[in-house]
Amino acid sequence: MPRLDDILNLEGEPVPAGPPLEILLLADSDHPANVVTDHIDAFRLHSRHHVTVVNPIANRNCLFFDFSWFDAVIVHYSICVLRDYFLPAGVERKLKRFRGLKVQVIQDEYRWIDEMAGKMSDLGVSMVASSLSLENLERVYHHDVLNDVRFASSLPGYVPDRLTGLALPDVADRAHHIVYRGRRLPFWLGEFAQSKSSIGEHFGAVAESYGLSCDIATGEAERIYGDDWTRFLLSGKATLVTEGGASVFDFDGSLERGVNSYLERNPDAEFADVQKAVLAHRDGEIVHRTITPRVFEAAALRTALVMYPGDYRGVLEPWRHYIELQPDGSNDEKVVECLRDDEFLRDLTSRAYEEIIESGRYTMRRYAAGIDGTMARCLDEAPGDGSVRLRGPLHRLLVKPVRFLSSRYFIPRANQFERWLMARIGESRALTGRWIREQIRPFVARAANWLVRKQEKILGSSGHPGDKAEQHSPEGFHVLLLCDLQKKIAATVNDHIEAISQRSDNQVFVLPMVGDLPEHIRLEAFDAVIVHYTLIMCSDFYVSPATRKRIGQYTGLKAAFIQDEYRFVDKTVNAIRELGIDVLFTCVPGEEISKVYRPESLPDLKTVNVLTGYVPDHLRERRFVPYAERHIDIGYRGRTLPAWLGALGQEKMIIGNRVREDAQLWDLEVDISIRESDRIYGERWNEFMSSCIAVLGVESGASVFDFSGEIQRKVDEHVELHPDTTFEELQRLYFSAEEGKINLNQISPRCFEAGSLGTLMILYEGSYSGILEPWRHYVPLRKDHSNMGEVVTALRDRALFEEITENVRRDVIENPAYSYDAMARTLDRALAEAMLPSHLAGSERYTPATFAFDARRHLFRMKVIAQCRWALHHVHVITSWCVDTLLPQPCRKPTRDLLRSAYFWTRALVRKGL
Repeated sequence: MPRLDDILNLEGEPVPAGPPLEILLLADSDHPANVVTDHIDAFRLHSRHHVTVVNPIANRNCLFFDFSWFDAVIVHYSICVLRDYFLPAGVERKLKRFRGLKVQVIQDEYRWIDEMAGKMSDLGVSMVASSLSLENLERVYHHDVLNDVRFASSLPGYVPDRLTGLALPDVADRAHHIVYRGRRLPFWLGEFAQSKSSIGEHFGAVAESYGLSCDIATGEAERIYGDDWTRFLLSGKATLVTEGGASVFDFDGSLERGVNSYLERNPDAEFADVQKAVLAHRDGEIVHRTITPRVFEAAALRTALVMYPGDYRGVLEPWRHYIELQPDGSNDEKVVECLRDDEFLRDLTSRAYEEIIESGRYTMRRYAAGIDGTMARCLDEAPGDGSVRLRGPLHRLLVKPVRFLSSRYFIPRANQFERWLMARIGESRALTGRWIREQIRPFVARAANWLVRKQEKILGSSGHPGDKAEQHSPEGFHVLLLCDLQKKIAATVNDHIEAISQRSDNQVFVLPMVGDLPEHIRLEAFDAVIVHYTLIMCSDFYVSPATRKRIGQYTGLKAAFIQDEYRFVDKTVNAIRELGIDVLFTCVPGEEISKVYRPESLPDLKTVNVLTGYVPDHLRERRFVPYAERHIDIGYRGRTLPAWLGALGQEKMIIGNRVREDAQLWDLEVDISIRESDRIYGERWNEFMSSCIAVLGVESGASVFDFSGEIQRKVDEHVELHPDTTFEELQRLYFSAEEGKINLNQISPRCFEAGSLGTLMILYEGSYSGILEPWRHYVPLRKDHSNMGEVVTALRDRALFEEITENVRRDVIENPAYSYDAMARTLDRALAEAMLPSHLAGSERYTPATFAFDARRHLFRMKVIAQCRWALHHVHVITSWCVDTLLPQPCRKPTRDLLRSAYFWTRALVRKGL
């Protein structure tokens, strides 16, 4: 269990000895709420240490100073370390590399708990200042990764210095009897959190019925911040306040997702319905009740408190410090009488001011002293492994002037310079965009017109869109296939696209694209649109937001092919919803589809199971190279896949490395590589397979589904800091619970290619979609390689080689069920079953000639963009070389970062402008 301190009860603690430290406080100093800036000022004004405040939201790169100038870094609760907006990647990398004391100040701890615990461990946090009570700290932060972290319990707010000693208006001179601003909190926070809105609704009705003057609102739009909030509190004799906190602690986010999913299906549901359906088993397990900063603000301004009964962390007593309002309304009349009695309110507010505000027990100074003391204990107890390290005396002596100058003069001016620089870059970006619109677009338009004229000469009059001689309606539906068609890509991808376009009984028009769908392509001229798996639906690069919007508004039938479904699952589901996909052709096995594409999230989606690839026709009739003419015993081309894909993804690397090592023992001639640079495509791949007696293989897919992308993010960040971490350690830390929960094991298209070329397959044992049988269609290799001798014997047995390869040709390659014709029939059948009369385009359909006319204009544009990107890439390479060669070392990285940003901005602007 982590070590605990109670800042609220540190009275009489001695002041820590030793020289003051240099502390960097990462905080949103521009936050509109005074309560947040008051909390930040508590560190800056009252800590015994020297505190420098930097806002990483406004200074996203922190280019001009080094964390090593400081002894400690405090991350304020206004900076959510889980979101890149608050803690940009560059700042996060600096924070991870920092070796001094790291402190996390945290509030609102009822959500993202597991994720936050992992993040704090990843950042190397040694101390957490929490707003939870000691009892709840033990129940909430039970994670093993936090065992060495010291926790300090405090209040979420204290008496603000700016409100003490003010000249305040008398109660009788205030305009309203009662004022309040609340908000409706999400249902998944539980019943207790609903009091913020219920108290306003309750007493708003009471005030109206008794004729009280009030200003009560619970809408987000009516929220008040800054000095306006102080003036608002001074306008009321009293204010409503509730305890802060929640009665539901959502450790893994499942409750939030469950409530949101329920509300999507039942948008008119009330809290009671949600609680009964989703929250009943968790509401009240852990209850966090605390006093809120609003209590101290109101008490300091001598505004009376009207509050539901509660403990308020032992600070307040009913009828001594506040007016107790019963939630059932049983004492409404008594409360109204008190609000009309100015003398009673004067006594109540004076007593609250004297016993709370003037007591000195709840000051910002005391909070800062508590943090200082806990930091001192944390440093005293730090292990001697260097995980928390302060600078030595000599370093302190030499660097102290630099720290002083940087913190007092350099950093503020550097921050101003960074903001100025980013503003100038933004202006340059706008000017560049205008230049592209005014100069490049007209050039492209003239080039497109020239292309149109050339096209008319090639196609003749029939190619002109106005020619009605070819306005006929071929058999079947008119289908637009959107894909990323490239020459240098795996043959199975081009085979897949060609099969859809050439083998379907429908009229399929292929449009290669990436990013924006051409404006001159009329979607309404098609009965259906298919998005191919070469376009990642959830990626703005492949399918831009404008394209998703156009397809979403399209009223025809929409279908999509998808592969590699183990990543970006939640984003993909959102993209499917945004696009309005009706039919999804998925490689997930039928019994697992509902686990990935949940019916409650996609109720109207029709899913069709397909294979990742099929038998290519151009290889089916190819002559087998005889056994004696194959000069390589075993060939293989794999790749190193990231650890977050799970154990199945690692098999592509393991089988290659292990067999290459075994080859020396068994005197085998092998050509095995898992390097990306050694991969082979096109006809060279077919020749390579034909030169091998056998090829290695594993099942395709992944054994971990990363729904939110958090597993990938955490693993990538860990590997960046600790590149030598083993797969087993990463699995234990981040995704052991997800390993194997969803089965995506399936046959790879390479199996069909090997079978078509008569090459023996040596495969890890598996099901292979029920298509391949061990020793009939392939030689099974155990995953521990314990039967390698048996495999080598089979490899050298020519008769067995010919028997197995012939079985594969007869049972698989010549089986029409595994041909691209079968896939096309599956496509046609699914489209026919899902097609409705409202999907049909009518008479204004494309013909092949008119579509080719429009498509070539788009292809010309893509070619121009590719040439511009090629030129920009080489300019970027040259300028980066100049930076690394000519500039001094400290200036290189920030300059490279700026050049890289300018490079990607310019690329995006060129694409948008063209």
